[in-house]
Amino acid sequence: MSNHFDEQLLSLGACALCVEQAHRVANSGVYDTSLADTLLNSVLEQTPSSLSVLYDDRVEQFGKRLLKNLFMEPDGRTKAIAAPLMQMLQVSKVVAQRSTVNGPLGNAISTLAAELTEVEEFDQPVIYQSYAKIYSDHVSGLKPRVMIQGKQQHLQSEENVQKIRTLLLCGLRAAVVWRQYGGRRWDLFLKRSRIVAKL
Repeated sequence: MSNHFDEQLLSLGACALCVEQAHRVANSGVYDTSLADTLLNSVLEQTPSSLSVLYDDRVEQFGKRLLKNLFMEPDGRTKAIAAPLMQMLQVSKVVAQRSTVNGPLGNAISTLAAELTEVEEFDQPVIYQSYAKIYSDHVSGLKPRVMIQGKQQHLQSEENVQKIRTLLLCGLRAAVVWRQYGGRRWDLFLKRSRIVAKL
């Protein structure tokens, strides 16, 4: 990994947290609403002066704890998010490399950011609809698809589907940041011991 190791770890943890929260919605219909404002706002901040603008201490704390479970003490829940997390990191590479994808995606997010300038509370259905539409329009069709497994009774709810897509858009934002700081998928395997030591 590069000299931006701490930034990579923070953004990777944020990505894992977004995927984990999407998995929670898909399997229980609920998630940690107290994290919503920070995660959703991170998508709108396109030119942050530092990662502290994107992610607060709680995101860092929960993200690192989740990474520790993934790397050191995997249980059923964390194992279930390992595959979609890797898929998300792969999708972030596609987004970074294709101007036909990142251009329209960036424009859609900029438009949404302008519309939400005065919003203080993000945990609202209409806002989830807007985020989910961006994910559906610009990301869902990319390969590999990020697959979140869940229970049919929760996946049948359109509100839950919108929350899942919203959280995945937040996860993509974190994955893009991770890549911007030099993150590479193979580092997760080749330099695993260094990651574990920081957790």
